[in-house]
Amino acid sequence: MADSDALKELIPQVLRYDPETGEMYWRHRPASLFSQQGKRSAEWAAANWNSRHAGQRAFTAVGSHGYRNGRLSGRGLLLHRVAFVLMTGDWPRCLVDHVNGDRLDNRWCNLREATVTQNAQNAKGYSKTSPYIGVSWNSRLKGYMARVNHKGESYYCGFSVDDPERLARQRDKKAKELFGDFASLNFPEDV
Repeated sequence: MADSDALKELIPQVLRYDPETGEMYWRHRPASLFSQQGKRSAEWAAANWNSRHAGQRAFTAVGSHGYRNGRLSGRGLLLHRVAFVLMTGDWPRCLVDHVNGDRLDNRWCNLREATVTQNAQNAKGYSKTSPYIGVSWNSRLKGYMARVNHKGESYYCGFSVDDPERLARQRDKKAKELFGDFASLNFPEDV
């Protein structure tokens, strides 16, 4: 825990976050954050580091998980979690969810604290037989069916031979009822 607290204290000293764009930048580092190494003084190390990195974008790598990440004090960190620390002063209790589902959109208005369950509810799940979340073609019945799954239960939201969009809207209403703001919706502007 002490390591986590020390890192939390270091983050605002060395990183700057722009909540409007979601970008992270390296701050100018004082010599006090460096140590003498051999003949090179802490002042030399700070000047060298600052000439190459201060003001530059930080956490620009994108991992196989699809999130921006970087390293600080030998630890790998996700940009959205560091942004949370910079905006709130503390680590998130669980996860940080991207509201619109875009893992690269780290604007503050797109980030929110979430439980594992809430984060999973916001996942986009598309069928190969329909362009809509929660709507799929049933070959036995020769039509589209809409469903929402919640806590191990499957909620039937309708059937249509030729109108998957109507079903998608019905499914969105049920998803909003079950998941609230964490619902993954086909038509977010309608609900």
